[in-house]
Amino acid sequence: MTSRSLVLVCLFTLLVSGGCIRQKRGDVFDGVVEQFNSMSSPYETDGSTLTDRQCFDKALQEFQNERYLEAQRLFANLESRYPSSALAPAAVYYQGECFRKKAVCPQALRYYEALDKRWPSSEYAPLAKLKQAVCFQRTGRSNLANSLFRKVQAAYPETKYAAAAQAGLDGRLTPAETLAPDATAPDAAEEKAPAWTAPTRAASPVIPPSAQAACAAAYPNRYLIIIANGAYKHYSQLSYTANDAATLRRLGACYMGVPEQNISVHRDVTYAELKRILENISREISQHDAVVFVYYTGHGAEDARGAPYIIPVDAQLLSQQDLEESAVPLRFVRDKLGNVQASRKVVLWDACRLETPWKPVTVHLAKSKTPAADQTYVFSSASGQASNISRDKRLSAFVNSLWELAAAGASNLDADGSGYVDIGEMETALTLRLRRISPDASQALEIRGRKDTPFFPAH
Repeated sequence: MTSRSLVLVCLFTLLVSGGCIRQKRGDVFDGVVEQFNSMSSPYETDGSTLTDRQCFDKALQEFQNERYLEAQRLFANLESRYPSSALAPAAVYYQGECFRKKAVCPQALRYYEALDKRWPSSEYAPLAKLKQAVCFQRTGRSNLANSLFRKVQAAYPETKYAAAAQAGLDGRLTPAETLAPDATAPDAAEEKAPAWTAPTRAASPVIPPSAQAACAAAYPNRYLIIIANGAYKHYSQLSYTANDAATLRRLGACYMGVPEQNISVHRDVTYAELKRILENISREISQHDAVVFVYYTGHGAEDARGAPYIIPVDAQLLSQQDLEESAVPLRFVRDKLGNVQASRKVVLWDACRLETPWKPVTVHLAKSKTPAADQTYVFSSASGQASNISRDKRLSAFVNSLWELAAAGASNLDADGSGYVDIGEMETALTLRLRRISPDASQALEIRGRKDTPFFPAH
């Protein structure tokens, strides 16, 4: 036996023997990785000679051969060298699997949680949730495990993930432990942000879909302000925003518990009108326990800092100065909502967040300011992405996804039994619907601020 093999045998013995060692939150495994990394490797794993696909294939081969230390090092190298690769979510998932296979659950959980946070719509996300639940169960935290199993059931109904989750709730962990990805990994390709352009999609107005689930009771302290821009003077017309406004109105009255008299709809607003609408919210709503929802659908853009802007119908943007003087930035919305005497304020931002022509390519100079403690922002797309119309071209993909979620009966997402489905509880299910309904499967939600704001009253 070589000296290297002897060291590995000794280290693996330490790993699998004795309960006390395992309680040190992965420190022993970290030490094993550190010592193993100091040994010579048969592969060129410094990233200088391997592409992301080659690195992934090498790592997967090691994983399948149960050489988990070497596999974890290769997956970590891929994640570090190619953070924008389509293989990055798989690399993070398999790092968690490497640690779980060696019964180091605290370390494995770090990777599963990181995957869920960074790529919630990835095909590996449901697997990561199941493996998190397994780790919680294996370490005696059955309440956390069962809560995750129930969330998987709600987010992925009638799938193999839901079946594995049910088995976990029944005390059988093997289906969740052994469930593997459908495919090896997606094609290795760097993500590219689309160039800024005004969408040209259009659709004829239609009646919103008929309801399926029963409507919720109305609450007098809930308000919904809808702003829908479509008749642009200098950009392409967005006729489907009329459908968005009608559907959001019906969604608010039926499923969000907003009284009809507390819903206001503003169509095709100019710069001056948009600012006035936002300024008037604080004058019209003064209930301290109020929950205020503001929905915007129409054109949008981002500046050099990555800060989103609402584009009024009279805007003509030829320079950064035009953007600042004739579009409404997120900071203005945030400041005006800060003046509203309400307990919670939620902004649903259903607009593109694409680069303007004068914006430095892929360069964000600073992050936008963190929302106030009583504010939440749900963006229909991530920075640099378009907010697309749905495949059937009747509604925006975001509104269509919200409607589907509500009409299917969102109350089953009330995991904590609070009587409300909060934004965090519906995030995964909404993301999956958006990914299916949008013509761009990479369109992803971004949520800023607190996620415990009640959105749908449970029936």
